[in-house]
Amino acid sequence: MSHETLTIHAQALRRFIRDALAAVGLAAADAETAADVLATADEFGVTTHGVKLLPGYLRRLSGGGARPNGQPKVISAGPAWALVDGDSALGVLIGVFGMQTAIAKASSAGIAYVGVRNSGHFAAAGYYSSLNPALSLTASSGLRIQWTDADSVLVLPDPDSSGNSVRYVIQRMCRNANVAIQNADCLFSGALQDLNGKNIPLPQDVCIGAGCPVAGQTPQIRITSRTTGPRNTISYVQAFVY
Repeated sequence: MSHETLTIHAQALRRFIRDALAAVGLAAADAETAADVLATADEFGVTTHGVKLLPGYLRRLSGGGARPNGQPKVISAGPAWALVDGDSALGVLIGVFGMQTAIAKASSAGIAYVGVRNSGHFAAAGYYSSLNPALSLTASSGLRIQWTDADSVLVLPDPDSSGNSVRYVIQRMCRNANVAIQNADCLFSGALQDLNGKNIPLPQDVCIGAGCPVAGQTPQIRITSRTTGPRNTISYVQAFVY
C-alpha cells in the first residue's frame, strides 16, 4: 500500500481554514485569528491541535455549541488579574483575548493571571505563549531582559534530550546596589513608576490571601527562564523572591 505526501503551503492552509470558518458565520477578523492558531500548531509539528480540529469547530459553530458572534469580555479585574467571560465564542478566540489581557496586565504589574469561563477547546496551548512575550516578560517594570550570552545563563546540556534550549536571568529588583534592602529603592518599595512611566502597584494590592507579601515587604530578586523548543515554540516562566 503506497502513501502520497502532500505539501500544502502555510498561506494556502490559513486561507482554507479562514474561508471555512467564515462560511459558518465567523467574522472575517475572527476567522483570520482562528486560522492563525490552527495553522501555527501544524507549523509547530503539533498536528493533533492544528487543522485536524477544524471539522469539530465547524460542527460546534453550526450546531450551537459555540456562538459565531460571541464577544469575550473582562467581567472582573485587579492590577494583575482578570476574569474573562468567553460568551461561548470559539475557544481559540477566547484564548487569544485572554492572553492579550494577561500581557497588558503584566506590562504594568510585572506578572498577571487571567481566568476564563464560558469557553471551549482552545487548540495548542503553546500558541498563546508566543503572543508577544517580549511585552510581558522583557519590558515589565522597565527592567529589560536581554537573552544574549553575556546577560543570561544557558542551562547545559544544550539542547537537552528533548531538544529544548533553556536560558535564565536573575535580577536584583533594586535601583541602588550594595546597600540594605530598606535603603536600596527596591521595586514595590513605595509609589514608584517604572522606566516606561507606569505606576508599579504594591504587592499587597496585587496578591490577596495566605502567603502573599505584607506591607513593607519588597521583592529582592526576579528570576525569568526562557525555553525554546524543537518546534520553534517559546515559553517563559517568571518568579519573584521576597
